[in-house]
Amino acid sequence: MNDSILAHEDRDFDLLLAACSWERRSTNVLRLACDKRIRCAYIFRYHSIRPKVAAASEAQHYIELSNGLGVLSDCVRTIDGDLWEPLASLRQMVGYLLRDVGRDTGLRILFDVSTFTKAHVLVLLRYLDDLRLSNKITLLYTDISGRQKGRPSVGVKEIIALPFYGSQYESGRETLMFTFLASEPERVTALWEYIAPQVTVPFYSIRRDGHNPLKSKILVDQFLNQAGVESPIAVPGGEPLEIAARLSSVHAKYRDKYNIVLGAVGSKLQSVGAYLFMKLQNADLSVFYPVAGRYEPDYWNPTDVGPALKLEIFNGFRYEPVEPVGELVAG
Repeated sequence: MNDSILAHEDRDFDLLLAACSWERRSTNVLRLACDKRIRCAYIFRYHSIRPKVAAASEAQHYIELSNGLGVLSDCVRTIDGDLWEPLASLRQMVGYLLRDVGRDTGLRILFDVSTFTKAHVLVLLRYLDDLRLSNKITLLYTDISGRQKGRPSVGVKEIIALPFYGSQYESGRETLMFTFLASEPERVTALWEYIAPQVTVPFYSIRRDGHNPLKSKILVDQFLNQAGVESPIAVPGGEPLEIAARLSSVHAKYRDKYNIVLGAVGSKLQSVGAYLFMKLQNADLSVFYPVAGRYEPDYWNPTDVGPALKLEIFNGFRYEPVEPVGELVAG
């Protein structure tokens, strides 16, 4: 990147991170940031085999994002990644970040987490935080609109440990896992079988459309009724700070007794809440992510968008709701 790009002080943000998707909400960042000036914008494109309708929607949304961000930004970069190989695409994005912004301090970052995978959200947040920079990160999240049918994904391809996370295990201690419950029971049960913790503390939220993961037969039979799984703890689906507070409270109860790991399942906002918990409590947990076997575009393909939320992370935390409509979805 030209040094002059990061030299202009008349810009609102130094860096924008957004992901293109077949979902209409992936373009909502253009509306939320329409009055801002940005030094450099990254558009992440997930490449995978998908139905023609979903592929056409993603291509159209990419054109809209690249054109729209081209008006708002001094430069726009496109980063390609495989939906089922998050570690490779994460390394590519981190490489670009190192090349473009290096170790500059005090970056103003606008991060639209709406259609990134949870793995990308958690790793990028930790990466930006691990540099010990005085960054100001503004998170945007646009919800989906209306009632969803079916499940967002089916099956599990593999389970990976996320980079930049990892606690020191103490010998002689048993393992406890924190995990969220959402609309993908197979990913929850596969992760639980892979980690094989002696104790598991599940957290759940009831979605705005009424979906309750505790009613999933797969979760009840293959997970919730198993030995070592504690009673599920309810958390608010659309309040990352409240989620962080609940996790902090439970963590304080168990941290001196177990080696604790985190399962990165559940919703995007639950993942943000988990990151805030680890940041506030300086809890360096190992984080494991179950990669979906197949995504279902019909589930994630609304033609309109729901409410949006803005959260600033900079010497404390501040919410700024954007056109809120009821409670944000937890799935």
